[in-house]
Amino acid sequence: MDPDFHQTARFGCNPRRPFNTETKEHLMPTVTQHMCLRGRGDCTPVANLSSDDEAKSFVCVGFNRKEDRAIPQDRFTLCWKNKVVDERGHWDKRDLLDTMSVIAQALSTDENIRVSNGFTESDMQQVALL
Repeated sequence: MDPDFHQTARFGCNPRRPFNTETKEHLMPTVTQHMCLRGRGDCTPVANLSSDDEAKSFVCVGFNRKEDRAIPQDRFTLCWKNKVVDERGHWDKRDLLDTMSVIAQALSTDENIRVSNGFTESDMQQVALL
């Protein structure tokens, strides 16, 4: 077995073929669906989650093309789509990390409110927190 197999599988890239000299793009199979859920060709998905029902609902982060960026360091594309929301934007690593941090803090605060009041998750849907 290839000694780099676990690292290759874990990070989703083949160190022997890291760059396609013809298209000038990195070859990076992903550990997710191998296509943009929007059907676009200008982003390589890195991670995505989609709903199992017929409604098109997903969140995805991928790498975009350098020439498509308004801000050079915004190498990630983040997409959210469901019945009411349809957003797509270019983000840098700090944008993504800060967003994850804020979401984690909000979820932690929500859970602390729920537990300290003895509420169920259903109760939390009814509570006026404003």
